[in-house]
Amino acid sequence: MGHCYHHALSSVRKWGGVAEDYLPLHQWFDESKAITADFRHRALRHHAEGIFMLERFFGPRSPSRRAVSFRCGLSASSM
Repeated sequence: MGHCYHHALSSVRKWGGVAEDYLPLHQWFDESKAITADFRHRALRHHAEGIFMLERFFGPRSPSRRAVSFRCGLSASSM
C-alpha cells in the first residue's frame, strides 16, 4: 500500500462506504510523513493515542456518503 487512497480503498472493503469517506482520516494519519517520509512516520500517529486524537478532530462518528455512519475510532483502529 503506501498511498492514502489505497488505504481508503482497504477501509471501504472492510467497513463499506466509498473511499472519499475515509480519505481525510488516512490523510490525517499520514501527515506525519512531512517530518519523516519513511516507516518511522507511523510512530507519531499510528497508535492508540493517535486514534483518540483522530476522534477529537473528526468526531466519534463520521457520516458516509452512502448514508452509513461509521465509528472513527473503530475503523481507525484497524487501519
